[in-house]
Amino acid sequence: MIKVYPLRVRKGSFINYTYLVVNEWTNESIIIDPAWELDTITTYLLKTNSHLKGILLTHHHRDHTLLAPVLASRFGVPVFMGMIEKEFYNFNCLNLEVVSSDLLFSIGGFGIFPH
Repeated sequence: MIKVYPLRVRKGSFINYTYLVVNEWTNESIIIDPAWELDTITTYLLKTNSHLKGILLTHHHRDHTLLAPVLASRFGVPVFMGMIEKEFYNFNCLNLEVVSSDLLFSIGGFGIFPH
């Protein structure tokens, strides 16, 4: 079973969501748009007993990319971002893998459809 944990994170009066997606059959997980609350994210990784396999960034806004380098370093995982976003914003971080917007790719046991 695939389970999605919407993690409500905040910085001051700003509220956003980071998503932890866990494959409960394999105990593999991905994080989507990690922002602001590193402790919240790592607590849920421990709580779900899942092994982080990668980070998916949907777009470049700082509230979606802030913790990608930290988590990539801590867990030794790749960070995935679409080619258009990477080129437009000249984004770069540790373990960045640029993906095409029209190709299926995988993170651990997860198939990602970019459209």
